[in-house]
Amino acid sequence: MANNIEDKTVRRGHFIERYKTGTANDYDEYLRRVDKLVREILTASSRISSTKQLFSIQKKLRAGMLDIYKDWNRKLTDELIDFSQSEINFLLRASGLALTVPSASVLRSAIKSRPFQNRLLSESLSDLTRSEIKLLKNAISQGYYAGDSNAAIITRIRGTKANNYLDGMLSISKNRTTRLVRTAINHTSARAKEALFQANADIVERYKWVSTLDGRTSDICKSLDGKTWKVGNGPLPPAHFNCRSTVIPVL
Repeated sequence: MANNIEDKTVRRGHFIERYKTGTANDYDEYLRRVDKLVREILTASSRISSTKQLFSIQKKLRAGMLDIYKDWNRKLTDELIDFSQSEINFLLRASGLALTVPSASVLRSAIKSRPFQNRLLSESLSDLTRSEIKLLKNAISQGYYAGDSNAAIITRIRGTKANNYLDGMLSISKNRTTRLVRTAINHTSARAKEALFQANADIVERYKWVSTLDGRTSDICKSLDGKTWKVGNGPLPPAHFNCRSTVIPVL
């Protein structure tokens, strides 16, 4: 039974990696909104003429980005809750057992209240919002004090068409967000499974760490692969950012 679940889990891992990529790409819609916001604010004049105007621009940018990231954070959180239910359903099918399913409120609490990279998931999302706002505010400040035109500042933020916009500040934002999303999905999977294990303590006494073993596997995930712990007493993925490890029940 355990080997059967592990084999199915390994196969499902390929689907989850594609799912991570698709969910991270959903952020592009919000990145375009940030791009539009920057252009609307900075094209109102050809150059920032004073610190007063600079602060006004930064204030507008912050307010607009807070609205955009609030929408994205809410969408991502809802997506993670749906994914947690998908992980539960997968384990039910893989085990073939009539397991007790944790309620939606229990799953939501497990995902949102348990540590994510030693922090709450909500704290990591808030940190990302602040860091992205700071990144663009600093880019505008640097442009102003360097005497750059607003068009030059926009180019620095957006990047250049010749390089497919991969040389701008927004590309940095995309990379950081992708890393966070992929890790958050791994975190959600582990916490959802833990909630299922705890709801079926009479059947599931232990769980097993299963790492994706290839040339990209980290040393820590290699060392944890195959180890088992009593439910509630051992580590859970993610072991690091971009972690691909998972856990399965030992029935």
